[in-house]
Amino acid sequence: MLNYGLDVHKKYTSICVMDDQGTIIDEGRALTAELPAHPAFSLKGEKRAVMEAGGNWHFVYDILQPHVDELMLAHPLRVRAIATARVKTDTIDARTLAHLLRSDLIPAAYVPPPEIRELRELLRFRLDLVKQRTATKNRVHSLLTKAGFESPVADAFGRRGRQWLSELFLPTGIRCRLDGFLRVLDCLAAEIKLTEERIRLEVARDPDAQLLMTIPGIGALSALLILSEIGDVHRFLDASHLVSYAGLAPRVRSSAGRTKLGQITKQGPSALRWVLVEATHMAVRRPGRLQEIHRRLRAKKSSSVAVVACARQMLIAIYWMLKRGVAFRADGSPGLA
Repeated sequence: MLNYGLDVHKKYTSICVMDDQGTIIDEGRALTAELPAHPAFSLKGEKRAVMEAGGNWHFVYDILQPHVDELMLAHPLRVRAIATARVKTDTIDARTLAHLLRSDLIPAAYVPPPEIRELRELLRFRLDLVKQRTATKNRVHSLLTKAGFESPVADAFGRRGRQWLSELFLPTGIRCRLDGFLRVLDCLAAEIKLTEERIRLEVARDPDAQLLMTIPGIGALSALLILSEIGDVHRFLDASHLVSYAGLAPRVRSSAGRTKLGQITKQGPSALRWVLVEATHMAVRRPGRLQEIHRRLRAKKSSSVAVVACARQMLIAIYWMLKRGVAFRADGSPGLA
């Protein structure tokens, strides 16, 4: 067996090929875009390779997969926990990955199929657009504050607010900047609308998304975002593994027979935690098990702690809903025990 450790960067990738006994067969560096053409991949024998989940792993994974028998994606945080070195270079990192691979010590990361990856990118694209819209609105408010103006309506960007902004008498420089910001907002609004139309089409043909929409606080966008971030729910052994994956499990410190729980780990997809917390704020307003949990915790904990705990319970419910194909039940079943 040939074990390939790949330290992937944007332009170049360091390669280390090692046999099962730890002998280095080949080493080198290649242009990342031309990685499969490197002579190391022409060696005879069964090949398996590993690389860390970096920013461009999608591209590298897709071009390399046809040229090896097995390709693994290593979890970067867990790799660093296993292998630390005082001297760190690309060559040493590639060797370390090859050693871990031949020893079957690679902490593998989940590789979603291409359709899930595309769905994630679509939803994250919308989130990026919304963030840009919010940032632009904040700049408009800052511009008005510097000029000594305050919007007479609650929404300065609604119909009445836009009319007020268009009629506002401002110095030429400020007016030019304000009009520029407003044009950017119009462009962002158009792009967001087009993206949301594509998302609604995806929801219409996804029964799991329609299932999640039975949960109070979860609409079409939220349902699809949750599904895209979870991927295949059957890859989790139980609900607690999904909670841990989402970063909603508390930190555990255990020593000398004493166990202490801390704040949530926040490791995993931040978008999944965000959408669950947002949905929870709406769900706890409805009568049911979630509201009871929130009310009980709110009596002795802060609001944020109570909401996060309810978000964790909501994710447990989502796990069982997807596993069993049943709708949400406010009384606590199938997952809110």
